[in-house]
Amino acid sequence: MIKMEEFCSFDTNLFFLPFRVKRNAQDKPAIAIFSYIGNDVCGYNADPALDDTTTPEQARAGLLDTMAVLNSKLPAGSHALIVGVADARPFFASLMDKIHPFGAVREDVTYLNFYEWLECLDINPCKGWLTGDETIRAVTAQRVVNINNELQRVVQEYQHQFPNVEMVYIPNPVDDVLAAWLASGGESWQLVEAFDGFHPNQKAHQLVAEVLWNRLERDHPSVIGPINPNNDRIRELFGNQGGH
Repeated sequence: MIKMEEFCSFDTNLFFLPFRVKRNAQDKPAIAIFSYIGNDVCGYNADPALDDTTTPEQARAGLLDTMAVLNSKLPAGSHALIVGVADARPFFASLMDKIHPFGAVREDVTYLNFYEWLECLDINPCKGWLTGDETIRAVTAQRVVNINNELQRVVQEYQHQFPNVEMVYIPNPVDDVLAAWLASGGESWQLVEAFDGFHPNQKAHQLVAEVLWNRLERDHPSVIGPINPNNDRIRELFGNQGGH
């Protein structure tokens, strides 16, 4: 399993990728996960000259360059899961009026207060999402849509250009996780890591893994491959470890 993310710096990732991935005759097909994430849309700036978000064109180029390397290194029959970027608006919108841990004693510092302070210091880690400005969050969300559309186009147009690695586009599992969580009576903020108010917490990671695995089993079983014929022997030697 190979995971690649934060490809706003994909030149660096491409430099290291050949050293992490090497093909040999005994290799079984691999699964690579390619994911643009929050960092790619965090660098919003109202001045286009200063905007530091990943463009759809850069997303396209980064994916194609990476696929060329993977195709040259991975054994035939491998797969690359191309995961879309998540829309983070529901999470911060549900969290921004709640008390941040910094304000827990006096209950006087909300998440929005905290990130407005960081914005004042010009150190907000994700201006595109962590803001009370709905317009900025909407612009960031549109960039997410544009990047995801471009990724899907690459998967459709270049599917047969990489004979060793089949590309599979996967909408970000967070969308399904959030929908199921809300339907069960939960709230968006309950899936967010409490201190930073941005990253998924442990519960969210568990649910994302379940959604992704179920989607692969249902829609793309070829990615998972055949059942390991040595499973019984593994249980005999090591006991039933629940799939681990």
